[in-house]
Amino acid sequence: MMNVGEALKRYNKIALNFGVLILALIIAFKIYNSQNAELAVLSENKATESKKNEELKKIEIVNKEMEAYAKFINSKENANVFNILGDIAKLASVNIVSIKPGLEEKKDHFVRQTYDLRISADTYHNIGNFIARIESDPGIFIVESLVINQIKTGGAEKLSVDMRVATVLFMS
Repeated sequence: MMNVGEALKRYNKIALNFGVLILALIIAFKIYNSQNAELAVLSENKATESKKNEELKKIEIVNKEMEAYAKFINSKENANVFNILGDIAKLASVNIVSIKPGLEEKKDHFVRQTYDLRISADTYHNIGNFIARIESDPGIFIVESLVINQIKTGGAEKLSVDMRVATVLFMS
């Protein structure tokens, strides 16, 4: 039989190796847990950044659309406005007697331009059609004032309309 001293000497290396192995496993487990925690944080950050990128792409699309609308709306030089109003008048069966640019009022983010028009029409329906077409035009026109007079010309009655139309130009 072996005594205690001999057993200690004999199993000392095995016990020491076992102790080192247990210590190594504990250290490896702690490293593994800390790496998993860092990986979870990185995954969460990646998901957050992906969402931010998606939102930035949406914002970029909206900005491009707004620039396109502003470019479209701002394409209103006087000659262009005269052509637009002339085309609308033809469609509504009214005659433009005169048109002249009015006041230009600058605001913080836009410029408001007015035009004074005199038109003649055979019926109130034609006048209403003209106004509806102006105000539904994508170029943003607003009828601000309207005065209708009935006039007689050579036995026929016509309607004479003085109106003020405003439009806006966006400033960047």
